[in-house]
Formats: sequence, structure tokens, C-alpha cells
Amino acid sequence: MQAFLTLLISTPYEKLSVRTIMAQAGVTRTVFYVYFDNKDDLARETLATQLEDVILRVSQAFTSARTMDMQTTAESLRLLRSKQAIIRRLFAIQRKQLHLRAEFQNQVAQSISAQVRRYWPNTPPRQQDYFAQLFAASMIATILWFFQHQDVSEADLVQVINTCVFQGLAQLLTD
Repeated sequence: MQAFLTLLISTPYEKLSVRTIMAQAGVTRTVFYVYFDNKDDLARETLATQLEDVILRVSQAFTSARTMDMQTTAESLRLLRSKQAIIRRLFAIQRKQLHLRAEFQNQVAQSISAQVRRYWPNTPPRQQDYFAQLFAASMIATILWFFQHQDVSEADLVQVINTCVFQGLAQLLTD
């Protein structure tokens, strides 16, 4: 994966070949295909690895008091900022059968959906699903906005997320 990330910084995804990635990594074709089905599979796994901690933190975004965990959210933002260059590159990969940003958004929605069922169990399923999808879409928009606004601190953005996204969207949930 590290060889892929190194190459991705200087080479557009479309121009990368499995052969080039293998040469950079110093592995044989057999070794590559033990771990990955193809280049797209490698890209998916790389994004999942880069955002694993973020997904974990998102899965803990709500507290039992039905509030947003501000510290966990700030930690996620710091982690995102530290990986900004590679996440931007990975999010930009769009092919007929590969859209990493959409796949990440679906992972976030699944994580949020589980939290909503846990903390708002009496909310109708369609509202739970809508909240999770809207929250995930908002998260993608927030990440991209955050990357464009280097002057915004994590603490300031946490306040905005809490007010605009969490509190605003939480009104969709009922008990």
C-alpha cells in the first residue's frame, strides 16, 4: 500500500499499472494477487486503511446523552488534516466501477445508522436511514470544506459541526 501511495502522489491513478505498483513495492505478481484482486481493490483497501481510525471515531460520535462527542470529533479532524493530501487523491478516484468517496460515505452511513438505532430506537426506520445518509453526506462535504479552509481550527469546526450538522439533523429523530 505504501508503494501505491507513493506512486499516487506523482502519477494519476489512470496511468498507474499493477506492474508499476509491483515494481515500486518490490513484490511479484503472485504476491500482489494474493492480497488484491486488481488495482481498484488496492485503492479501496488503501482508503479503508487511511480512514480506519476516522470510521472508528465516527462510530463513537454520539454519546448516551444523545450529544456529539466533541473530543472524538476533534481527534478525527486532526487525523484527517494529517492525511489530507492522500485522502484528496483517493477521493478523486472515480471510474465506472470505483468511486472511493461514495464508498466511504456508505461506510459512514452504516456506522451512523447503527448509532441511531442504538440511541433513538423508537425513531421510524426510514427516518433513521435518512438521518444516517444525510449525516454521511454532510461529513463528506465537511471534510472537503475543511481541506479547503486551512485557516479553520479543529475546535472551531467541531462547534460548527455540532450546531449545524448534529443538532440540526438530530431534529429529524424522534422517540
